Amino acid sequence: MADEKSDAGVAAYYKEQLDQARHIEVQRTAIGGFTVAFSGVIVSKLQSANFDRTILPYTITLTLIGLTALLLSAKLYERFRWHHDLGFRLREEINPQLGVLEKDTNDDWDKKYPVLFKIGLHTIWNCLFGGIALLGVVLTVKALLV
Repeated sequence: MADEKSDAGVAAYYKEQLDQARHIEVQRTAIGGFTVAFSGVIVSKLQSANFDRTILPYTITLTLIGLTALLLSAKLYERFRWHHDLGFRLREEINPQLGVLEKDTNDDWDKKYPVLFKIGLHTIWNCLFGGIALLGVVLTVKALLV
């Protein structure tokens, strides 16, 4: 009876960790949506502006938005990994065979999608945010040189 209670507690804690990991991914999606939308507004404003020092507030803001999103995304990924890893350690306590099943599935998926499987979604997010920041830096430098 004590083992059943213990297993139920571990299972509940496992589910809680996965819920937290999902919540973190929702937060990153919200940050991504805001960043892309706000950056799009700034870039559209820059298209109709004269390229001189008057656009510096826009280009610097674009840079800061990209860098902030990049930092937040990196931190959220770190927190996601923590909850994910704890959850999977708990899963091993519940049923070690599930880890074997996951490894076999990952091996199959790696063969089916060799390039995509190796690219982490966090890498794509961070490239997007880094690209926005880089665009801001390039436009800032260009405005300063005019």
